[in-house]
Amino acid sequence: MESLRQITNDQGWRNEAQRILLEVSLDSNFISEFHTHWTEEGHHIRTQIKDDKLLVNLLRKVLPQYDGGTLILFRGENLDRWNSDRVGLCWTSQIAIAEMFGGGLNAIGSGGVLLQASFNPSSIISGPSGHSSYLGEEEFTIDPFKAECILALERYPPSS
Repeated sequence: MESLRQITNDQGWRNEAQRILLEVSLDSNFISEFHTHWTEEGHHIRTQIKDDKLLVNLLRKVLPQYDGGTLILFRGENLDRWNSDRVGLCWTSQIAIAEMFGGGLNAIGSGGVLLQASFNPSSIISGPSGHSSYLGEEEFTIDPFKAECILALERYPPSS
């Protein structure tokens, strides 16, 4: 896990993503550690990669594959990102968690928005990590390019 933290601290995720995508196979310990790290630092990884298509390819390779059915999920999104069609990849089955992020951490700038969407299995990259479940977040990683009919349920004022 320490090496993953070091990559994040060194702002090295774009190069690391390209390197990982060239690997033939990945160690199961790495997959588990990355899943936890994604739960904790996914926003930094996304910012450093600066290419959501590259990020989705990476996540499809390194996260455990989702094997369930269609789900209704929620996200507390930043209003500026929502307005620029750049929704995040981490969604939850828990509306209260999405409300917390939409009205708090993600409400910087113009404010936040509570989103809801139905995701079919091919649009869900991975289910919650053990760490995400421990936190009560039940965070699913989705492919934002396959998201359909996202509804904005509520808007939140900017957080300070």
